[in-house]
Amino acid sequence: MIIKNIYKEIEKEYDEKRNKAKKITEERKAYIYTNFPEIEQIDRTINILGILTVYYVTKRKAPMSIVKGFPQAYLNFNKEEIDNEIMRLRKQRAFILEKAGYSSDYTENAFSCKKCADTGFVMQNGIETTCNCQKNILAAKLKKAAGIPQTDVFCKFDSSFYPDKPDVEKYGIFVAPRVQMEAVFKRCVRFVECFENPDVSNMVFLGSSGLGKTFLGNCIINALTDKGISCLYMPATSLFKPFAPGFYSQEESNEIIDFILNCSFLLIDDLGSEKQTATRYGELLEILNTRELKGKKEPCKTIITTNLSPSNLFDYYGERVASRILGGYDILKFAGEDIRLKQKNM
Repeated sequence: MIIKNIYKEIEKEYDEKRNKAKKITEERKAYIYTNFPEIEQIDRTINILGILTVYYVTKRKAPMSIVKGFPQAYLNFNKEEIDNEIMRLRKQRAFILEKAGYSSDYTENAFSCKKCADTGFVMQNGIETTCNCQKNILAAKLKKAAGIPQTDVFCKFDSSFYPDKPDVEKYGIFVAPRVQMEAVFKRCVRFVECFENPDVSNMVFLGSSGLGKTFLGNCIINALTDKGISCLYMPATSLFKPFAPGFYSQEESNEIIDFILNCSFLLIDDLGSEKQTATRYGELLEILNTRELKGKKEPCKTIITTNLSPSNLFDYYGERVASRILGGYDILKFAGEDIRLKQKNM
């Protein structure tokens, strides 16, 4: 429902853009015609010549109601002569406007996007495709709906915050955290680049607090929304609220649940931080199952971040949920020292 509402908002905005452009065009035309009556005469002549072209092509005679008072010489023009005259008049029109300090297309449609004429769509090789202007609007709205900082982007990832020396006992991995995190970063970039590839799996980010799990998840959302892909960030503390009575109205709950289950990309952040109740097991399983089934037909991917170890996942959610996550998701181990503390000290 949220996605449908976003597209409705965009459609409404383009209607308003076109109406505004029409009003501006009419105001400009009225002003120019008042101050430059020769422009109005040129426009009328071009319009009638255009009509004559249609009648010439269809081998019909134009009715007197259209050509009354029109120079007789024009009525005897052939198709090539009509085209040449229209071209001459357009050049004359542009010269008058530019000499007066206006652009040659000043009285034409004042669209905010000339490429699509404020429709949001363009034709490419005979196929209607989304204009870049609509892609930008859609991306902005998807970012807002996703609810994450737009400043979290891949180019801000800095591997120098991670230790460059291995310490198995301290970090739980055999390679240096910097090497590990550079590999994790590449996996995240590839996840975005190959998002629509069904072979690209869901992922779990495992690791202690402050290692950049949420940051890289947000980077993925920002990159995907730039491509017009619907995304949602849900901290685990808020993930289950729509399923419980009292937090939202029924309509709001249905809308949020629909987005959780059906958005193309869902980031569940800090799983395990939510209050544990008897219903959490079934609700989480419903989310994972629904998205997995949808993902078999179309892109519907999920990333989970958590501070829990694999054994803790079994303790918190039981074997069925934990095995679904650990067995069906690629596990990315985050290692190092708290980046936030390092950034604060800097």
